[in-house]
Amino acid sequence: GAGSAMRILRSAEISPIFIGFRIGLELTLFGKGDLNDLGDKGGTLPNFQPTPRLYLAKGLPLNLEFLFTYFPGSVINTVNTVGGMLKWTFYDEKTEMLSGCSYFGITGVKAFSSQYAGTDYELGALVSKDYTRLRPYLGGGFLLSRGTIHKGLTIAPDNTGSHIAIHLFGGFEYDLPITL
Repeated sequence: GAGSAMRILRSAEISPIFIGFRIGLELTLFGKGDLNDLGDKGGTLPNFQPTPRLYLAKGLPLNLEFLFTYFPGSVINTVNTVGGMLKWTFYDEKTEMLSGCSYFGITGVKAFSSQYAGTDYELGALVSKDYTRLRPYLGGGFLLSRGTIHKGLTIAPDNTGSHIAIHLFGGFEYDLPITL
């Protein structure tokens, strides 16, 4: 669900439109929480599930940026995801004190041999400040997670659910002194 949602991992700055794209690797450690106690209580998950993802960001016209993450299920049979996000920068630090943007993202999630399938939707905003190579950012959004588990894993007649959460986050982006 919500723990597998795509993360923006970017400052609010506008990316160059025609000059390449940004690439990265995200590694999230997804905690089991109370998952072993749900359904028929027969779960045997480890404390943390590693969820690496390839991360790409590409600048577009009109102060837009498209972000994409992907992790195939064939690598580790735990949580696999594919997601896309559109970011719109409405304040540019070239003319304002900070950069500000809004974003909308969708993430598809399959987990545990396709026993779980879900979709995450997020709408939010963030601000950032450019200090040459270091760009700290703060943001928040509303996150809707919807999911379905295999009918054989639940005692209840309903095997679907949804959850709405407020997603607050902070971080920084660091530009390396090289361009590939």
